[in-house]
Amino acid sequence: MPGSAGGAGSSTVPPMSTADTDQANASAADQAGQKAGAVVQAEIEKKIESSKLSQAIDIHGYKLKEIPAAVWSIRGLRRLLLQNNLIEVVPEQIGVLTDLTVLYLQENRLSDLPAEVGLLTELNTLAAHCNRIRYLPREIGLCASLQVLTLNENCLVDTPIELGDCRRLKTIEL
Repeated sequence: MPGSAGGAGSSTVPPMSTADTDQANASAADQAGQKAGAVVQAEIEKKIESSKLSQAIDIHGYKLKEIPAAVWSIRGLRRLLLQNNLIEVVPEQIGVLTDLTVLYLQENRLSDLPAEVGLLTELNTLAAHCNRIRYLPREIGLCASLQVLTLNENCLVDTPIELGDCRRLKTIEL
């Protein structure tokens, strides 16, 4: 028919409302976020797997809320770099990483460290500045190899007297 816009068999789609557009955008964002999350998860798993050879895991800046469980099964791990995430708790399992020499926990959301940190007798660097830590466990004094301890920009109320047992401590930032 002359003058008709659609012609035979065409259908018109009503325009989307603002609410429909917002919902579609949110759905697309959720899907993109899930896809990005899956990519990040795969990348972290790859880093953890490769750490078995390198003895180091660097998973900083991934906005992790917790330390991946696979970390606890890696024997011989020397360096664990977890800075600049959203981690709120270091679980007791940290104590199984007895070969750890470097532990970076700065710029997370930690309010304390577990007593099991004292089992890390090879630890020479513990960076936990820019968190919300109020107290250190007394067991920190068992970290006989500790040379560098950074705890500035926390909410420390007190430090345990046992920190004096860390005879190799050269640098301490409170």
